[in-house]
Amino acid sequence: MRALILVTTLAVLSPSHASAAAPNDRGSYEAHDLGSVDDQGLTVGQAINDHGEVVGMGRTAAGEAVPIYWSADTGFIKIVDLPGTAIDINDKGQVVGYFFRDFALVGFLWTREGGVKELGTLQPTAINNHGVIVGQCESEGPDPCVVSRGGVRRLHVTPGGSGFVTDINEAGDIVGTVSQGSQSNGAVWRRSQSDYTLLQPVSSPTGAWSSFARRARRISSPAR
Repeated sequence: MRALILVTTLAVLSPSHASAAAPNDRGSYEAHDLGSVDDQGLTVGQAINDHGEVVGMGRTAAGEAVPIYWSADTGFIKIVDLPGTAIDINDKGQVVGYFFRDFALVGFLWTREGGVKELGTLQPTAINNHGVIVGQCESEGPDPCVVSRGGVRRLHVTPGGSGFVTDINEAGDIVGTVSQGSQSNGAVWRRSQSDYTLLQPVSSPTGAWSSFARRARRISSPAR
């Protein structure tokens, strides 16, 4: 799960369990200050994996916000010394994001061992633990697409509409938004289907929106 948090320094929240906690108390959280890149005091945390590795962007001594990686072992690492941001990291330590070079957006895949692999004009938004990347591909306009095993597949959107993808689970199902005119809806592209499914309210004796919420949770939950 990813979240965007703007802070003066980067911090992570860890559980703090009180000994006198009530039976149903799941514990509280406390912030651990990780400092900032070049001690410049502006860092944005974009994503964290199950190993506590953090990615995002941080302002350097030169005044530019660059993609960064942080772990308890390494501290801050500048992924590239160009303006941009790291967007997501999976549990294998694979990081996706983008930077700007000569005013052009360049997507990237980065690991500590292998360094930066450029992804051209792809603007990544997420990567799962199988290394499958989703994002926006540039053609005549940005289109939602998925990158797997070096191949790029554009996701279907109704002609005249537009789509934006935001995340992918371990089963390969992708979530995002489809817009047609002034109408926008959440959508899921399932790995086994060529078309998408709109997330719309459905009839329910307990109310349409409560049914919508249950359906959205069911669709977005990774396969076991």
